[in-house]
Amino acid sequence: MSTLLGIDGCPGGWIALSLDTKNQNLELIQRAHWNHLPWRRCTLAAANMPGDQARIHETHPELVFHCLSGGTPLPSKREAAGEQARLHLLRSADLPDITPHLHRLPRKTASPNDVIDAAACLLTALRLLRGEARCLPARPPLDRRGLRMEIWY
Repeated sequence: MSTLLGIDGCPGGWIALSLDTKNQNLELIQRAHWNHLPWRRCTLAAANMPGDQARIHETHPELVFHCLSGGTPLPSKREAAGEQARLHLLRSADLPDITPHLHRLPRKTASPNDVIDAAACLLTALRLLRGEARCLPARPPLDRRGLRMEIWY
């Protein structure tokens, strides 16, 4: 069993969608619960540890959606048409349904588009697990700390 996380920044700090790959259980983790998770400190510290790049990967939701749409520009994520287009792309990519989580948080904490962005990050984690993810650049250079300067989608 693997638990995958898609994490996105939002007005209230951070939100995450957690997926248990065995039973396909999807859970929304709110910032209020974030500090109580034991992996939080490990995840934040790993951002500076080259050895941990094997399990922690950076992605960007708009790059994921650009790839899923075949390069076709999408309407703004803040418009209903943009939200629906992104939800359609996520459903087409075989991600569990996220719609029950879209309005669970107060808007001042996270909007539906923040949850959708976290889902795009989660999709990248799932693609990494399956060996389907791609990296930009294909041969990433190293920064002064030895971290690969890469982004996954």
